[in-house]
Amino acid sequence: MINVEQSQDNLHLDSVELLSFRNYNHLLLEQLGNLTIFVGKNAVGKTTVLEAIQLISALKSFRATQSSHLVKKGNNVAAVEAKISNSSRLLEEKMVVEEGKRKYYLNGKPKQIKDLKGMLPAVVFVPDDLGLVKGSNAQRRSSLDSLGTQLSKNFYAVKLDYQRLIKQKNQLLKDAVNKEYLASMNEVIAKVGAQYYVHRSVLCSKIKPYLEQYYSQISNGSERVELCYLPSWGTVEDSANREHIQRLLQDSLDQREEEERARKKSVVGPHTDDIQFILDGENALHFASQGQQRSIVLAYKMAEASLIQEILGQKPLLLLDDVMSELDEHRRSCFVDFIGGKTQTFITTTNLSYFDDSLLKDAEVIKLPIEDCCP
Repeated sequence: MINVEQSQDNLHLDSVELLSFRNYNHLLLEQLGNLTIFVGKNAVGKTTVLEAIQLISALKSFRATQSSHLVKKGNNVAAVEAKISNSSRLLEEKMVVEEGKRKYYLNGKPKQIKDLKGMLPAVVFVPDDLGLVKGSNAQRRSSLDSLGTQLSKNFYAVKLDYQRLIKQKNQLLKDAVNKEYLASMNEVIAKVGAQYYVHRSVLCSKIKPYLEQYYSQISNGSERVELCYLPSWGTVEDSANREHIQRLLQDSLDQREEEERARKKSVVGPHTDDIQFILDGENALHFASQGQQRSIVLAYKMAEASLIQEILGQKPLLLLDDVMSELDEHRRSCFVDFIGGKTQTFITTTNLSYFDDSLLKDAEVIKLPIEDCCP
């Protein structure tokens, strides 16, 4: 096991309150412990509670949704409020959704999302994540970026800048902008794209040892997995040399200008890069069995949590949305051992039989829906 230095004063989510949020009129959960299991039938609002917790911790939703969809039908405003504490401080955080926009407050003062990043990080594990290995590159890039933006405000800022530039460039390509204007845009994209690549490359190098170690434990050392980041614009010999990377990216943008004009969209840069899981020397996308895929994703999620703790000195919340049913007994056992009763964890399930008695005796089991919380 890789040792991660233990923080003795982790922030803890003490309570969370939902107000006119999705299907909830009002839901208040207080005195939250280290392990909370939400149990109930499908469509009663279990996932919504995890979503609210993610929005107040990781500051994003694992559901592809517009902010306006968070507001309960018939209402104009929704809110999620939380009390967060450790031995030295008590924080009150609030998210308000109004007019299709999210606004955050900390101890009553308005805050931008970038100011709250990393305060109370979270690792989310949902059934869709089990497609991470054989899913699209976009899914793997998004997963890596979600981790990076929690770990670094610079990563978050560069990612937003790059996405804005690509959106502008795509519009310019549709409008058949002149050569000179596109060249000036590409210069900026090469500069910001090089920064983006470096952030991702560093992140990959940091998470790889954890991924390899946890996968080895899950597979009993019989297999080896690696994480590879392959740029869409050539081979990078020195991933730490930003000027070198910028030149490579600029050259590729120049060479493929006519292709981009013909396709009317940007095809070169970090937004099209390839992230691969390599299993025993082969691309897991093509060769991993379903069991191996699940083991890789499980190891990746464990690696995320460990890296967050290493870099931020704060254990992340673990939010598991109905994934225990997707894992066999061995993989469930590995994950339960990883949680170890010391990482604050929230789990949704339709069936408590996926958990052994030793786990349940230390858990707070909340049956949803709670009377009067929903219409």
